[in-house]
Amino acid sequence: MLELEQKLERRRAQNLYRCRQVLESPQGPMVTVGGRRLLAFCSNDYLGLAADPRVVRAFQAGAERYGVGAGRRR
Repeated sequence: MLELEQKLERRRAQNLYRCRQVLESPQGPMVTVGGRRLLAFCSNDYLGLAADPRVVRAFQAGAERYGVGAGRRR
């Protein structure tokens, strides 16, 4: 384990150690990271539809009617 720790420390010293950024806001075209509001170029929700109330209601209606998951509701 010592060898792994040394390798990680070397990566940190070379600024090559990757730290994941944690979103402080819902995913969308604009996100908050580290207290800063930023434009998200890698979002799967680049149109901002994930939290749109119309999309949420449609999803709820579909889940109610068809169920969710790999199984099928009859």
